[in-house]
Amino acid sequence: MVSGAAVETLGSGRQLQMQAVSGWQLYAAVEDFGGGQLIQGRPTVKLDPIFAETVSTELEYHVFLYAQGRLQAPVRCESIIQCFEVRELQPGTSTIDFDYRVVAKRKGYEHDDGSRTR
Repeated sequence: MVSGAAVETLGSGRQLQMQAVSGWQLYAAVEDFGGGQLIQGRPTVKLDPIFAETVSTELEYHVFLYAQGRLQAPVRCESIIQCFEVRELQPGTSTIDFDYRVVAKRKGYEHDDGSRTR
């Protein structure tokens, strides 16, 4: 199920219409999609600034990677506030494009039950 909400950004004070996918568990999560390039096995990807204003990046968020080719070694992703780092392991040195999907809890809705914290 897809649900929507008007969300005010913290920095710009603008209202954005956001869509979120709902599952069996209330999660109050939002998603962002993008792409990057693994260069010599290791890039850092900054979250979109508007997306980062609307989600709680201090809590764990999920990053799903989709390689656009063949990698020499497994890839690990580490979530950091406002960005995430992708590393090819064992020591990988691939240069390859990738797509990503970030799923994070909406700011103010950090509890799994969907209740507001503000």
